[in-house]
Amino acid sequence: MKTFLRIFLVVGILCVLLVVIFFVSSKRSEQRAKDDFIKYCKVCDTIQYSDPHPQIVLCDFDSADISEISFYLLKSGQMTRDTLIRISGQRVHDETYIQLNLPYGEFHKTDTILMVTQSNYYFCLTGAHFLTNLHFGNFGYLGGFDCRPDGEYTVNGKKSSRYIKKSYGLRKNMTNG
Repeated sequence: MKTFLRIFLVVGILCVLLVVIFFVSSKRSEQRAKDDFIKYCKVCDTIQYSDPHPQIVLCDFDSADISEISFYLLKSGQMTRDTLIRISGQRVHDETYIQLNLPYGEFHKTDTILMVTQSNYYFCLTGAHFLTNLHFGNFGYLGGFDCRPDGEYTVNGKKSSRYIKKSYGLRKNMTNG
């Protein structure tokens, strides 16, 4: 009986020790993640160029509105590139939204992208930003990071997510000039 109690006591102490080690390790990992997040946010803030072909989602448009979309890349107010995209009906989901990648592989995060729909809705997209993404595993923070676009833009002067609604657009009446 005494042997059984000794074995039970040793196993109990080992279990408590493992729980304490896991708890301390978890707290240290959590603190390291907080410190690294602050450090890596500064790194992500220095990124000057967007990811290749960031994605946007057009919402509440009719097929006729977005069958052709013109994109203009503006650097310091000067147009540097223009691109016309034709969208087939296969890419339009439920006549309400369409996902598409911006046609420019890489652009400076201070550049402006002007998007004009076939029905003359204008959208100025500015303000690309990046977020720090820390690497986590099943047992906590592993170390390391990457910078990902936050998916938010300023659309015609208003903060927006990557979802661009038709109501955000400015409409130019082509009959009046």
